[in-house]
Amino acid sequence: MSIQLDALPRMESSKHAASHIVPDHTLSLAKLVVEHAFQPIVEINTAEVHGYEALMRGFDRLTFASPTQLLDHAAESGNLVCLETMLVKRAIAKFASVPGFVGKKLFLNLDGRALEFADEFIAVMAKFAHAHGLALSDICIELSERYNNAAVPGFSQVAEKLRWLGVGMAIDDFGIGFSEMKMLCDHNLDYVKIDRHFIRGIAESHRKRLFVATMTNLAHRLGIRVVAEGVETAADFRCCREVECDLVQGYFVARPTTDVAELAPSYSNILPA
Repeated sequence: MSIQLDALPRMESSKHAASHIVPDHTLSLAKLVVEHAFQPIVEINTAEVHGYEALMRGFDRLTFASPTQLLDHAAESGNLVCLETMLVKRAIAKFASVPGFVGKKLFLNLDGRALEFADEFIAVMAKFAHAHGLALSDICIELSERYNNAAVPGFSQVAEKLRWLGVGMAIDDFGIGFSEMKMLCDHNLDYVKIDRHFIRGIAESHRKRLFVATMTNLAHRLGIRVVAEGVETAADFRCCREVECDLVQGYFVARPTTDVAELAPSYSNILPA
C-alpha cells in the first residue's frame, strides 16, 4: 500500500530540529566511524531467524564508553535527531544487504528523546526504507525504558502514527525502567524484550523464573510477543522455552557481527537434541 505521509496529522509538539542544533564536530566524525553490528533474534522453538537487532559500533573511536554516552552528547548539543536519522539510514541500507533479509524484521533502537521530532524522523525512515525495498512493516522500533517515553509530549500520537504505518513497536530492557506496565496497558505493542538481568541465571533462580513466566503470560494475554534478551547458556535457553518466551537473543545463539556474510537463516544447533 502506498502511504501518503503528508495526509497524516502532525504531532502538535513537533518542532524543527534544525533550529536547536549547535556546532558540534562529533556528528561529522560519527559519520566516518560509526557502523552497525547485527545480532539475530530467533524463534525459540525452531531457531529460525525472526529478525536482527542493529547495534551501534564505533562509538569508542569517538572516546565514548557506550552508545548511550554518544546519544547523550548528541542530545545536549541538539544533534540527537540528526544522529538518529543517520543511524537509521545506515541500518536500513546494511539490512538490505543481509542475505535472505526479505521476510525478516529489522529492530532499530531509538532514543525516546527523539520522539519529540517524530514527524521528520518517520518521514525520512519511510522514504529510505522504500528506496531499499523494505516495507515499513519490516521495521520494529525499540524504545528503551531508560527514559520515560510515555512522558514525551504527543507520545500517544507518535505510537498511533507508527501503528497506522505498520511499523512495529517494542519495549527494550523490560523490567528495569520507568513505565513498562503503563506502556503495556495503554499502547498496542508488538514485542516486549525482557532485560538480560532477569534472563541471566534464570535456570538457577526461582524468583527470576517466576517473574519471566508471569510477564510472559501477561504479554501473551495482550497479544504481545516476548523476547528473552541476553541468553548465554543452554540451561537458560531451556528455561526460557519452558516459561513460553517466543523469541530469544544472546550469545548462546550468536554474537553481534558487523559482517553480514556471517549471519545465518537458522541456528538449529542451539535446539536440544
